[in-house]
Amino acid sequence: MKESKIRAVLLLVTLAVTCASGCASGDTRAKGSVRAKDALPAERVYTARDVERAFAAERLRLYSPLPQYAGVTWLFAKNKESSPSPDFSVSVFPPKNVSGEIGLRIQPSTHDRMIRLRNVVVSYASMSSSAARVKAAMARLHRM
Repeated sequence: MKESKIRAVLLLVTLAVTCASGCASGDTRAKGSVRAKDALPAERVYTARDVERAFAAERLRLYSPLPQYAGVTWLFAKNKESSPSPDFSVSVFPPKNVSGEIGLRIQPSTHDRMIRLRNVVVSYASMSSSAARVKAAMARLHRM
C-alpha cells in the first residue's frame, strides 16, 4: 500500500514536470494581458529646470556656474548671503542614473546632510537658515 502511494506521487510529479515543460513553450498569456515589465510605471526623470522650479517655489533661486560634466548639472544657491560657501548644492544626474548607482565625491564642506530623489542629489547644512526650504523643495519635486 505504501509503495502504491509513492508511485502515485512520482507519477503526478512526472506529469506535472512534463506538462510544465511542454506547455511553457507556447505563449500562454490571455489575449490582451499586459506583460509585467510593461505594467510597471516609468520612473520620473527630473531635469535641471524641474529642480529650479521646485526650489524657486520655496524662494530659493539656483544658478549653474559650472559646465555639465559627464551629463551632471550642478546648481547652487543664487544669493549674496551664501557666498563663497553656499548652504546647499544640487546635482542633477543624467536619466540613466534614475535608479542606478551614482558616483559621489565627498569633499570637506559645511554640508552634513544629503538627500537623493531619483537622479537628483542635494547636500546641505542642516543648521543653515535654508535647510527647511531645501527639504520643502525636495518634497515639492517629489510631488511633481
